[in-house]
Amino acid sequence: MAEPAVDELKSALARIFPEIFPGQDPFSTKPMPRLQAAPGDHNSNPNYDSSTDPHAAGLALDIVLLVWVAQEKKLAENLVDLFVYYKGSMGWSAVIYNHVTTDDFGGPRPYGGSNDHTTHIHIEWGKSRASTTGFIGGMEDDLNDLHDRWVNNQPLPNETTEDEMAWLHGWWTVWDGNTYYYHFDPNGLVRYTKTKPAATAPPPPYPLNTGRYWYSSNGQMELNWDGGTQEVFQNAFPNAKTMNATSNRYSPLVATRIS
Repeated sequence: MAEPAVDELKSALARIFPEIFPGQDPFSTKPMPRLQAAPGDHNSNPNYDSSTDPHAAGLALDIVLLVWVAQEKKLAENLVDLFVYYKGSMGWSAVIYNHVTTDDFGGPRPYGGSNDHTTHIHIEWGKSRASTTGFIGGMEDDLNDLHDRWVNNQPLPNETTEDEMAWLHGWWTVWDGNTYYYHFDPNGLVRYTKTKPAATAPPPPYPLNTGRYWYSSNGQMELNWDGGTQEVFQNAFPNAKTMNATSNRYSPLVATRIS
């Protein structure tokens, strides 16, 4: 039996996205269970151990969205973004999709497990947090907005053009009492180094850390670094040359565009 957190997310996705959940196999007319909490068929795997399977313990949900189907991949990537953004209220311990994982120790980073998760999002909870409920209320507006954009073939929240975000991409000097240099990529990755770069230098080949950023049109941008540090910029408006941020671990930050 699935734990309460799994049930809450599963029920919400089925309700908000009725067009695809439970849905059909895109290559046939057969129904395909896209929201899978129960353990799958492991008869062909002699090494399967149900005692280590979070699905068998009711702690995980697989959301079947295929990487090679463009619209499904876009939806999956936006769902993952929302899950990461709402991690604090959802309480999950790991999310995996398309070779990438984010978990309690940070991310995103390459996933090294035997399953590359190109057919589904895997989200799981630790036992101590699997009874978490009530988080959908805070997410509902964003989930409904994502649904409406997706079914109407409109740009999804994380689909901004490179031109729209050109003001952000590249190098910034960041100061919190110490000086760092952040490089924002168009693909949503951010890296930092302590070696001062030229304004037109490429991303650092050996960054001191890597994270992912999410930008919203209200001028807020959230950075999640590998290792769990989170930074929230409140005045990240288009064409900004200076941005201010708070950190969950360190002093307030000031970022200045290198030009």
